[in-house]
Amino acid sequence: MEQFSLHPAILSFPDFGSFVRHHVLTPEDLIFTNEYLYRPFIEAHAPQCPVCFQERYGAGEPTDLMVEAILADVDMAKYRRIIAVGGGTVLDVAKLLALKPFRCVDELFDAPALEKAAGLVLIPTTCGTGSEVTNASVVN
Repeated sequence: MEQFSLHPAILSFPDFGSFVRHHVLTPEDLIFTNEYLYRPFIEAHAPQCPVCFQERYGAGEPTDLMVEAILADVDMAKYRRIIAVGGGTVLDVAKLLALKPFRCVDELFDAPALEKAAGLVLIPTTCGTGSEVTNASVVN
């Protein structure tokens, strides 16, 4: 019996404009990124998309408090897809944002199974542990 399987697709684009032409972003997509990436590289290509900036919720490794503060500010039920652009913290938090709505991270430990509620596109901007190709999310 198969426990689970992952079927990621790895695509390459020379810039964010090319990515947008391929993926057609809408107001139902949430861009989760850092402001220092958004302003020069993303803003001109996705003006209709809501944006959430990770650094407004803390620095360093993602924490349960960071995730819960984002959930308190952003109605995740409105989005069909999470577009995460950044390093490991952004990618790990985005994986949680794409799950069926929850209020606190502790709920995830008691859940019999985790269910995705939104599509997820991960765009890494750093060379790290490869968070973009796993379903695991690291949170302190």
